[in-house]
Amino acid sequence: MVESYPVGLNAAQLTAAGQRAAALAERMRLQGVQVWLIESSLVPAEDALFCIFDAPSRAVVEELVLQAELPLERLVEVIDVGPTAGRPTGEVGG
Repeated sequence: MVESYPVGLNAAQLTAAGQRAAALAERMRLQGVQVWLIESSLVPAEDALFCIFDAPSRAVVEELVLQAELPLERLVEVIDVGPTAGRPTGEVGG
């Protein structure tokens, strides 16, 4: 999970950065690197951004985030422990 406080970007800028990150992830997958941007959430009241990635390593996420120009304060490993009820079969991140 990528965290940033304060974000320093508005919602439109973050949307554009998220789109760049998703496109970069797609290009990386075409090159054989299995990485996905699962979720990107802005918490305006806290001026905080949280982005969840599924990737083989921290280095892959760092590279993608830097190239996409997403703000990055902290990068931590997160393990999805559920619930998975209602999630479509085969969805990434489960």
